[in-house]
This record gives sequence, structure tokens and C-alpha cells, in this order.
Amino acid sequence: MEGVPPDAWKWEVDRTSGPGREPGPINLQRYALVPAYAGIATLFGLPLCLNPDDLRAGQVDVAVLGAPVDMSTGHRGAAYGPRAIRSDERILPHTPQMLINPSTRIKPFEELTVVDYGDAAVDPLSIDNSMEPIRTLVRDIAATGAIPLVLGGDHSILWPDAAGVADVYGAGKVGVIHFDAHPDCAHDTLGHLASHATSIPATPPR
Repeated sequence: MEGVPPDAWKWEVDRTSGPGREPGPINLQRYALVPAYAGIATLFGLPLCLNPDDLRAGQVDVAVLGAPVDMSTGHRGAAYGPRAIRSDERILPHTPQMLINPSTRIKPFEELTVVDYGDAAVDPLSIDNSMEPIRTLVRDIAATGAIPLVLGGDHSILWPDAAGVADVYGAGKVGVIHFDAHPDCAHDTLGHLASHATSIPATPPR
């Protein structure tokens, strides 16, 4: 687009001119009882955090991050995953404090402080450019002591997800259990090292 800087996709919104607020989770729902089809879509209607100060102030246990990436696969559409997961919840009411696991009778959001952390910046034309912003936000979450829960997106997001956690806890100290319908363990895809099929490379280059 003419006149738009090439890195505009990762520019953060300047909030300095807005009203000041104390750090902490922000409840985006106007009412105490919100049905699933109403309100602003965060996962399970959870409060939103925008930065690590919010996570620390809220003593957050788990932060949900969207990584809307799909340019590394031939079947596009995975980039809509985070939005679809947030908006497709059918549990009524859509109020975290009222949700209960029917099998265990545990109210998970009374046991853990969970927030939505929004989405990572994604370059819609480059999987390589998109890796670092995702890794940065995962690292920011982990550095506060919270657990990052990342919504994809295609499988390529495992690279920045695991790397962001390893940045905090150290290389070789992070384990990955990979459940999949088929192994995405190629060394490269048509010569590309970063793709949905190379997140856990298992074969050496030939």
C-alpha cells in the first residue's frame, strides 16, 4: 500500500494521550452477567491484559495469547483460529466466575487467575518476520511467572512459542509434547526452513 511503512504491521498503538490507569487486568464486559453471544470477545469473557505490568499487578497465573499465522501452509484460514476460538464459545453464561467443569465440579477461574493477552503482531506476507513478535510476547508472559497459552495459527508458531519460554527458563530446560494427526517433522518444505511442517525438524538436511 502506497505511503504505508513496511513495518507498520508491528507498530503498537500510542496510548500516551489516553487517560491514565493503574496496571492490572481490564474487564471489558459492561455487565456482570453476559451471555456467550454478547460482549467483547475474549476467551471465556476473561479480563484483558496489555503488558507485563498488567500481568504482574494482577498476579496472573495463565495468559492466553493469539498467534494468527497461516502463511506457511497451503490451506489458509488458520490465522482466524484465535478469533474463532474466542468468539465461538457456547457456554452460557459467558462469565468466568460462573463457569464450572461438569466432571470435576471445579471452578477453574476461581483456582487460577487467567487473562486474555490479545494477539501478537503478524506480518501477513512473511512467516519469518512474524516469528520474533510472537516470541517476544511469549517471553514477556513467561518472564512474569505466568504460563503462556498460545492459540494458533498454523504449526509454525511452535518455534517462537518454545523459544520464548526457553529464553526465560534456559535452553535445554523446556520440553515439548507434540500431539498431531500426522508428524510435522520435516527439515524443510520446498526449501523453506520456517513452515507449518518444520516446527519439530527430525531429519538432517540432505
